[in-house]
Amino acid sequence: MPAFGEGKPEEDLDSVELVHFIRHLPNLKAAELEQMIALNPKTKHQLDEEAIRARFLHGDDSAASEMALRHYH
Repeated sequence: MPAFGEGKPEEDLDSVELVHFIRHLPNLKAAELEQMIALNPKTKHQLDEEAIRARFLHGDDSAASEMALRHYH
């Protein structure tokens, strides 16, 4: 594969960091994976589910029925 670069090593740091990341993947620790998952964007549905769950955990009884309805659809 041909090498592509900007000509100056300091301008190619993104590529070097990506290679280091890919090489680290087989040794990924559970905490690192959890952090990566937390940084992934969430869908509107996921955000709504989290909001309903939070309301339920804070004592909103109507959230329980809302959660049940969502799981039937």
